[in-house]
Order: sequence, then C-alpha cells, then structure tokens
Amino acid sequence: MLARLYKSLLHLFTPHPANNHRPRLLEPSLLSTLAIFILLANSGVKIFAQVQGGILGYASDITVEQILTLTNQHRLDAGLPALKL
Repeated sequence: MLARLYKSLLHLFTPHPANNHRPRLLEPSLLSTLAIFILLANSGVKIFAQVQGGILGYASDITVEQILTLTNQHRLDAGLPALKL
C-alpha cells in the first residue's frame, strides 16, 4: 500500500518515463484547475466572513473586567467556582 502511494506521488511530482518526463502537477489542465479551486476557496472565505460579520473583538470596547464578569456568571450557572485575576 505504501509502495503504491509512493509511486503515485512520484508520478505527480517528478519527471519519469511513466509520465512522459512531465510531472502531472505541472500540466496546464491541473494548474488551471488548482488556480480555479484556490480562487473559489478564497472567494468563499471572504463571502462567509462578510455574511457572518466581523471578527469577534475587532474594534470593540469590551474590557477585561466585563469579560471576567460574564464568564463568572456562566460559570456560576454551571456550578463552577468563579475566576479571579
């Protein structure tokens, strides 16, 4: 099984008589497919970030004390001891 995986990776990454001395990852069709996939993935991440809102904590004015108070409220509701700074 490992030998087959090794052979497949060799076929993709290195010039060899079995792949006409051209690594399969450098073929134009595969390069264009990879470029399209990367562009779509990048666009999807950007769209998802816009739909979901910004990053939590970005340009916010919440203080450490407020975070500690809210955390301790949830911990007390769960029966856990409060945290201290």
